[in-house]
Amino acid sequence: MIRVKRRHVAATTLIWLALCLAAGQVLPGKTSLPAGAERVLGSPHMRTSCMIADLAFAKDALVSVDCNAKVERWSLKTGELISSFAPTGHVSGVDHALSPDGALLAAVQRTKHMSGPEFVTVWDAVTGKKKKTFPHHPASPNDLTFSPDKKTLVTADSDDRLRIWNVATGKIVRKLDGRQPWGGGILGLSEAVPEIWEEIGSSFSADGTLVATAHAEGENRVHEAASGKILVTMDGTGWGPVPVILPGNETVAYASHGGIKLVSMKTGKEIGTIVDPKGVVMERDLALAASPDGKKLATGTTEGRVHIFDLEGTKAPRMIALHADRVEVVVFSPDGKLLASAGRDRTIGLWDATTGKRALPLVRHFGWITDLEVSPDGTLLASAGEGAGVHLWSLETGKLVRSLRSEQQFKRVWMHHALAFTSDGKLLYSGSTEGDLVAWHAGSGKEALRKDSPSIASDMALSPDGKTIALVDAWGSVVLVDSKTAAMKKKLSDQYSWGYHFVNWLADGTLVSTGMGNKLMIWKAGSHKVLVDETLGHNVYQLEIPPEPGTISIRSYDTLHTWKRGKKGWKPAGGTMKAPGDVAYSHDGKLLAKAMDEKTIVLRKRKGGKKVKTFKSKAGGIGQLTFTPDDASLISSHFDGTITVWKVP
Repeated sequence: MIRVKRRHVAATTLIWLALCLAAGQVLPGKTSLPAGAERVLGSPHMRTSCMIADLAFAKDALVSVDCNAKVERWSLKTGELISSFAPTGHVSGVDHALSPDGALLAAVQRTKHMSGPEFVTVWDAVTGKKKKTFPHHPASPNDLTFSPDKKTLVTADSDDRLRIWNVATGKIVRKLDGRQPWGGGILGLSEAVPEIWEEIGSSFSADGTLVATAHAEGENRVHEAASGKILVTMDGTGWGPVPVILPGNETVAYASHGGIKLVSMKTGKEIGTIVDPKGVVMERDLALAASPDGKKLATGTTEGRVHIFDLEGTKAPRMIALHADRVEVVVFSPDGKLLASAGRDRTIGLWDATTGKRALPLVRHFGWITDLEVSPDGTLLASAGEGAGVHLWSLETGKLVRSLRSEQQFKRVWMHHALAFTSDGKLLYSGSTEGDLVAWHAGSGKEALRKDSPSIASDMALSPDGKTIALVDAWGSVVLVDSKTAAMKKKLSDQYSWGYHFVNWLADGTLVSTGMGNKLMIWKAGSHKVLVDETLGHNVYQLEIPPEPGTISIRSYDTLHTWKRGKKGWKPAGGTMKAPGDVAYSHDGKLLAKAMDEKTIVLRKRKGGKKVKTFKSKAGGIGQLTFTPDDASLISSHFDGTITVWKVP
C-alpha cells in the first residue's frame, strides 16, 4: 500500500473559509491555469460569497441573491456568471426577495447605520437600477414575497401583521392581521407566558389569489389575497418553512412535527402526510416548493439534503442533492424540468427534476474537501468532503470518472470523511462520521461492503497487509475492524477529548493516533501493546508519516514536530519547523510541500531547505496537499470545492 500522508485539518481553516470568496470565477479550460498547474478538477461556479437566501428562474438564467443582497445571474447552459450587482445603502441581513421571474429585487434598508428607520426598496435585478423606495416601514419585516405578477409585495412583519404593498406606488394596499398573541399563567404559574408577535413568512398561490403565511408560534394560515379572509388554519412547527399552495388551489402543504402535511382547501382537513422514507432524525425542513403541474413537492432540510416527493404516489421519493449545510431555498423552473437548491454552504445545485441528476456539468464538492487519496498506480484520485459524495477523478485526463454516494443516516459529515485505497487499488474504503463503513470497487463503482461501523469514524487507515482497518472517532477512541467483514477485532483506546483525531500505520505495522485532545498514542505492531501514551503541549492539526522508517510528524497550529523511534523508544527528535498550513512529504523523501497562506504553496528540498518552486493558487483557501506516487505531481484541495494538480519540477 502506497501511503505517505494521513488525515489532517488546517490550523487556519476557519480563517481561510471566511476569506475564501469564489463567486465570479470562470470555468477551468476557458482561462489560463495558474503558473505550474497541469489541470483543475471540478468547477467553482455557482458559488456565492455568503449564504444564499433566494433563487429564481429567468429565461436563460438562474438568479441568486445572497445574504448581502448581491444579485448574480448564472447561465443555465454553462453555469458561468453572466452579471451581478449589489444594491447601494444599508441592506438589512437576508431581508430581501426576488420576483418569481428574477426580474425584481426587493430589500429592507435603513437610512443611517443599522439603527435608523427601515424602508423597502425595489431594484431592477437585471440592470441594477433603483425602481421605487417605499415609505418608512411601520414595523420590522421578517420576510418579503412578490406576487406572481410582480404588482404587489407582501412583508411578513414583527407586529403580527402582513402588509400588502403596491409595487408601482409604494403604498400599503391591505393589512392582514395574524394570530392574536396570548398571555396569562399556565398551570398556576405566576409569570405570564411571553408573547410572540411575529409573522415569519408568506407565499402566493400560482394565480396570486391566495396568500399562505407562517407565524412564529407555529400557526399557518391561508388568506384570500383580495379580502384578507382566513380560509384555512393549520398547526405548524414555528420554525418554518412557509406553507405552499399547490397549483389549482385545492391543496396546501405545510411542515409539521410529524412530516409534511397536505390539507384540503375545501374542508380544511388533512388528506395526507409525507414522511422522510429514511426516517432521518435531527433533521427538519426549511424550504418547500411545488412543481408547476402540482405533481411534485421538493423540500430542503437542516442536514443539507434535498428531497423530491411524487404527490401522485407512483414513484419513490428521491434524495437528489447533498449540500454541506442547511438548505434554505428550493425552486422549480417554470416548465418543471429543473430544480434549483441553495443555502448556507454558498453553493447552488441545479438538478433534473425527473431523474435527480445534475443538470449542469459542474462537478465539485459542496463544502470543504476533507480527504484526498491517490490510487497506488497513480491513475485515480479519490476526493471526499463534508457531503456524503465521493468523487473519482482521472489524473491523466482530469475528468470525473464517477461519483459515489454514501447513503447513510445523517447525510452530512460532521468532522471528516476518510478514504483509503487497498494496496492493489481495486477497492476504495470510505469511513465517516455518518456511521457506515463502505467499500467500492474502484473500477466499476459497485459496492463491495456496507456495514454499520463499530466506530463513528473521524479518520481511518488500512493496515500494510490490508487485513485490518483502524478507525478513530471524534472523541479519540481507536478500534480495529476486519477489512472484509467490518467486524470488531479490538478496541485500543477509550474516549478522552472531542475534536479532530487522526490514525495511521507505519510500514512495519506500528499504529499511531493523535488529535485535538493533545494526546499521542503509539501501539506496537502485532501485539498492539501501548508504546507511547503521552499528553503533548499543543493541539494536533495533522499527522504525517514521512518515508524514512520509525518517524512521524505532528503539526500543531503552525509548527511541525518530529518524533523518532530509537533504542530507548519513541522520543521527540528535537527541532521544529514553521508550518502555517498543510504539509506533505514526497514519497522519495526529498521534497516537502507547505501551504504558507490561503493562496501560496512552497515546495522545498528537505535536505538544506532550498526552495524548489512556489505555486500561487487562483482558487484560494488551500485545504490539503498530497503527492502522486511517482512524485511527478502535487495535488491541492481548495475551499471552493475544486482540486488543482501541480507539476513538480
